[in-house]
Amino acid sequence: MQTMTVAQRMTAEECMAWDGPRGTNLVGGEVVNERYGLPELWLVDTAASEILVFRRSAPRAGVFDVSLELAAGDTLASPLLPGFALPVADIFPTR
Repeated sequence: MQTMTVAQRMTAEECMAWDGPRGTNLVGGEVVNERYGLPELWLVDTAASEILVFRRSAPRAGVFDVSLELAAGDTLASPLLPGFALPVADIFPTR
C-alpha cells in the first residue's frame, strides 16, 4: 500500500472535491491509495443505528459488488477477519 500524506490535512468534503487518482481514500486526514483497492468498507450510521457493509466478492473485483445493511438483531462478521463476530446491538447504546 502506498501512502501519500498531503501537506495539509483534508476534510471529507475537501477530499470529495479533490481531483486525485482513482482509488484514493481519506483515512484520518491522510490520502491513501491502496494497490488493489479497499476490499471491504464499514459505514456506521449512528442516527439509524445500523451498519452498512460494502465488500468485493473477489480480491480483484473492480467494484463493491456485495452490500449489507445490519441492524440490532444482526451480527457483524467479515471473511477478512476469521472468527470475528460482533452483535450490532453491542455497538449502539439502548435508547
